[in-house]
Amino acid sequence: MAIAHRRIGTGPVRVIVLHDWFGTSANWGSVLDYLDPEEFSYAFLDYRGYGERRDVSGRHTLAEIADDVLELADQLGWDTFSLLGHSMGGKAIQQVLVRAPERVEKLIGLTPPRTRWTTRPTRSSTAPPRTPPSAAPSSTWSPATARAATGSTTWSSTP
Repeated sequence: MAIAHRRIGTGPVRVIVLHDWFGTSANWGSVLDYLDPEEFSYAFLDYRGYGERRDVSGRHTLAEIADDVLELADQLGWDTFSLLGHSMGGKAIQQVLVRAPERVEKLIGLTPPRTRWTTRPTRSSTAPPRTPPSAAPSSTWSPATARAATGSTTWSSTP
């Protein structure tokens, strides 16, 4: 099944963009005017049941969104790509990373739901959770650097 999406740009840097939970790809509005279409190729995905895909049935889960992202990347012929997720889309991009870490170049979460950084093996319950360095420039984060620094790229929700 072909996955409907919006495309902007033809540049070499590929980015799949995910909207917030009850939004659509159309919600990006005037932000689109500030994108660089010569340096970047953007694919804006609507989730099943939303926007251009409102008639597409499904389970409507984060796992299904992640599977659809990977299917869209395959459809576009993108072996690797970066992900930008707004709000709950920030949670969905983490699911993509778990499923296909070798395909994800960078993650950008815009106001994602509250998360906590954990390492493997799991720390004892008395140890404070480890958080990613907030002062580091976002351009330096990648799954590979996260694994090198902590031994894991696992994110988990906090209660």
